[in-house]
Amino acid sequence: MSDNLDQLDFDISYNVIFGKEEVDLIDIYEPNSSSFEVDIPVDKFVTFSSNLIKCFKSKIKNSPSKTRTDTLIEVYRNAEDSYEKSEECNLSLWCMASINAFMGISEASSFNTVPSSEQIERTKKDLEQFDLDLDFERVEDLYLETRREALAAKASSWVEKII
Repeated sequence: MSDNLDQLDFDISYNVIFGKEEVDLIDIYEPNSSSFEVDIPVDKFVTFSSNLIKCFKSKIKNSPSKTRTDTLIEVYRNAEDSYEKSEECNLSLWCMASINAFMGISEASSFNTVPSSEQIERTKKDLEQFDLDLDFERVEDLYLETRREALAAKASSWVEKII
């Protein structure tokens, strides 16, 4: 029976007065009501990057192709190289339109390597749906990292600690 005691949740308090009929117990499952709020500024690039990954995952889920999130991150980054600044299309819109063009190629429904004006118009709906309205200057300002890059960064920090 003593082996099962570690499965019980109880509080041992050393300031309990023996003989006292009422004992104050702490409910560890009750949310802590004495919390304090810290005003942490929200980084718009972190929020945008998170929403962008959600968009990528949604596109992958709704696609019959076997595309990975890492692939879409690479396509998004590489789209910056073919972007020409214009008033009707910002970098965010162009990169996402490139994703849609790539998805069309991977699903064999389109063979355009450059986003068409029709794809750009459809992409505006994606940007609105996933709250991707940030206008940025460079893709490298975003927090997009593939698994390979994350593992390489972790491995290099691990090796530095050993040395």
